Amino acid sequence: MKNILVITFTLLSTIFAADLLTAFSTKQTGDGTYYGGSTGGNCGYGTLIPSFASSLTLVAMNKDQYIGASQSQGCGMCVSMRGTGSGSGANPVSTSYFTAFVTDQCPECLTGSIDIGKSGDGRWGIEWTAVSCPVGSETLRYKFEGSNDWYLKVQVVGGRIPISSVEFNVGGNYYQASRTQDNFWESTGSMPKPFSWPLTVRITPISGSAVIDAIPYRSDAVLIQGSNYVQFASIGSSTPSSSSSTSSTSSTSSSSSSSSSSSSGSSTASCSWLSQTEWWLEFNGDPSGSGYITCGDTRTNCVYQWGKWTCAPSSRCTGTIKAYLYNSCCSCSGSATVDESDEAPEVTETSQVENSESSLEPIYYLPIGAAIGFVIGAFLAGLVVILRKARD
Repeated sequence: MKNILVITFTLLSTIFAADLLTAFSTKQTGDGTYYGGSTGGNCGYGTLIPSFASSLTLVAMNKDQYIGASQSQGCGMCVSMRGTGSGSGANPVSTSYFTAFVTDQCPECLTGSIDIGKSGDGRWGIEWTAVSCPVGSETLRYKFEGSNDWYLKVQVVGGRIPISSVEFNVGGNYYQASRTQDNFWESTGSMPKPFSWPLTVRITPISGSAVIDAIPYRSDAVLIQGSNYVQFASIGSSTPSSSSSTSSTSSTSSSSSSSSSSSSGSSTASCSWLSQTEWWLEFNGDPSGSGYITCGDTRTNCVYQWGKWTCAPSSRCTGTIKAYLYNSCCSCSGSATVDESDEAPEVTETSQVENSESSLEPIYYLPIGAAIGFVIGAFLAGLVVILRKARD
């Protein structure tokens, strides 16, 4: 029965994914309306939308193309759209192409129609084509909700194109996760438990070219960077083809969007140390994305809590420690040493504190010297006793 259900799910995903794929090659038409700005929506991103989407227009997709193959397949899709100039109301949709990002569903919209996440008035003719999102250097990240080692609900964030299926690797076997209406993937009863970390996942986009990633740890309501830094391949052209004048406009829009994404992807997150000991570290930094530290060859994932990144290495660390946010290397670095206050001087971006071992001398050298003296004294006393007995 389980195999039949998996085969049925795969067939349905393939059929409906193919339907959603047509939006990448065939121009869609419908009505454009407005629903006001919002960071919420049925897709469940909340405020943790992909970085590249922050410069795009957020939209709600019509019910049919929002659902796609299953539940919420249209979530995270990018579209290049424009108004046709027809319609009525006070605020016509721009007739120049702009890129939008799907974060919500419009239940009452007909196929081909899009509700725009801006304040406006009217019902206007639009045309659009699905495009590969301008992800720049961003790779897949993950967000958990209400999860534990016996139940997982995870969202895949920042894909270049929509997702068809997600599988969890448990005990060396892949198990199909179940898609939810709010764009998450849930574990099922057939999966062995408890889950362990890192968790290997196989993610298949609607193009069919699967990628394999590893989620290093579980923490709710934060974006966690995948360990393999994977991303889906693009589908077709980044802008819809039309008349020569339209193509020129689209090319300009695409170039601008790419430039914006590149700028965002290359930015370095700033951070500063709050506390450094051999077993516990804290630093300031952007709560988005994922954070971790390295001490030599050892990597420790950090959790954003209490308004700061906290890290607890599994072993004593006295070497140079580097903090990582997003994918930028060495946002701040310094040497972890122990002083009387158990706190190191503040380290700002691109600066480094020299390693000072002098503070360790009073702690370790005195008891070591006393121990050596005791051993030598005992040895000499014993030697004297032996010599006296030998002489007698």
